[in-house]
Amino acid sequence: MKAGETNLNELIVRGDRQYQVPLYQRPYTWGEENWKQLWADLLNQYYVLKSGSSQLRQSAHFFGSFVLAPFNVTARSAASFLVVDGQQRLTTVFLLLAALRDTAAAGDSAEFDRYQGLLTNERARRDEDRPRLVPTQSDRPAFQAVVEGRPQDAGGSKIGQAYRYFLAQLAKDDEDGDTFDADQMQRVVLDRLAIVEITADRDDNPHRIFESLNARGVPLTQADLLRNYIFMLLPTRGERLYRDVWLPMQEALGPDHMVGLARVDLQRRGVDANLGDVYRLQQERLSAFSDDEALLEAEVRDFALRSQYYRCFVEP
Repeated sequence: MKAGETNLNELIVRGDRQYQVPLYQRPYTWGEENWKQLWADLLNQYYVLKSGSSQLRQSAHFFGSFVLAPFNVTARSAASFLVVDGQQRLTTVFLLLAALRDTAAAGDSAEFDRYQGLLTNERARRDEDRPRLVPTQSDRPAFQAVVEGRPQDAGGSKIGQAYRYFLAQLAKDDEDGDTFDADQMQRVVLDRLAIVEITADRDDNPHRIFESLNARGVPLTQADLLRNYIFMLLPTRGERLYRDVWLPMQEALGPDHMVGLARVDLQRRGVDANLGDVYRLQQERLSAFSDDEALLEAEVRDFALRSQYYRCFVEP
């Protein structure tokens, strides 16, 4: 793995990169407390720039690390990377940039296009390569609506809420009673948020990285880990299976009941499991199918079928 200090301008705008949130990752979950903290950090840097003080030479605000893994897809015009860690922050940054775009544009198509270049790669040869960020499946419709300038279609989703939060902050006057300078705030976002970019080698296992991050305290549930493990083993069948089978099951049951279902599945096989051991024991069981996507898909479909009966039991 390689690590280096950089900023969001280098991460987002550099080359023809496209970042993909793995389909098995949890959806966007940041809320108002997270947005408030980020906005406060941005304001501190904004006022430093506005004042032109000597503090400009001081360190930018540290925005954390981003763990990326090269994503092998052939015949693509964009270099693709999986966002192993940092998807909540990266998604929020793109939503903030969309709010900046719509604040600065205000009917000016040239301004809209200028900011849009931060959100999409206009040089891409294929439409699917144009988005600079591709969220997990459940977030894609709302995120795409915001990026394409249709934020009203994001509805009440977390994606839509985040966009509207930043849009509302930008509509206020700053502490001097002046209108926020969108270009200056863009400079803050891209140049004054320091990050560490950690890029895995092509031979590194993203799932192992994901597990080690969780071991250091990233709050991932047993259901998150199980989903991650299963779909890391389904490189060719995962996208369709997640969309058609896993996601509907997950939305119907909810994360708490997903863990309960996995526990009951173990119990019916004669394995007595505490809730905290569900992921480990299911991982041991499913490892037997790690080299056969067809068999693992059959396991997922059986899991989904049993979830219908389990739901009747927990939600009579």
